[in-house]
Amino acid sequence: MKFLFLFFFILMSLPGFCQEDFEVTEIRENPKPAAAPLVIPEIDSALELKKLGYDSINAKALTDKKVILLIKRILEESQLSEAPPDIVKGLILEKLKGSLLGNFLKATPRLLDLLVDIMRDKRALSGLIDIVLRREDLKSYIHFWIAFLIAAWLLKKATFRKEWGRLKTIGLGLCVSFIITGVSVTIFYNTFEKELEPTIEILSRHWNQA
Repeated sequence: MKFLFLFFFILMSLPGFCQEDFEVTEIRENPKPAAAPLVIPEIDSALELKKLGYDSINAKALTDKKVILLIKRILEESQLSEAPPDIVKGLILEKLKGSLLGNFLKATPRLLDLLVDIMRDKRALSGLIDIVLRREDLKSYIHFWIAFLIAAWLLKKATFRKEWGRLKTIGLGLCVSFIITGVSVTIFYNTFEKELEPTIEILSRHWNQA
């Protein structure tokens, strides 16, 4: 989940993401009737951001509820859902060209396809942004997660023995890690089930296609 938020915010911070990048050229090999051009909402994201006192989307800006609402508005009014998947995929790879994230997505086409589908689904995008807007619930979850990690570390420290063999230590360590991950994911999902539902549907669809 953190990866998805980071991914969307990186794209949002890049100039021209929501506006001029969706000029789709017609394919000449098999001439077809020209489709109606995408209507781009007249939102100057850079100008709107400056009105809120920020030059770019950074860590500080993402703590401002007004910036989050601006991001949500831009995503809701963008034409991502109407753009063909290949166009969105090409845009993502072009914006992230030469970066570690871009190279990773190139090497994992299934993950790239998943992100494209999420970005083209306005319900999924809106739900992910709504999680950030639920500040108190998100803060409570983070506090729980940190406390849970500390408790798990203390329990591991108190119960693991030096005389145990390496294989047993590694095995129990993996079990603890799986338990921490399982509990964390379950509580996060139960807390934000409504917001996550559209994204989970997309994940399930991709899982069934695998």
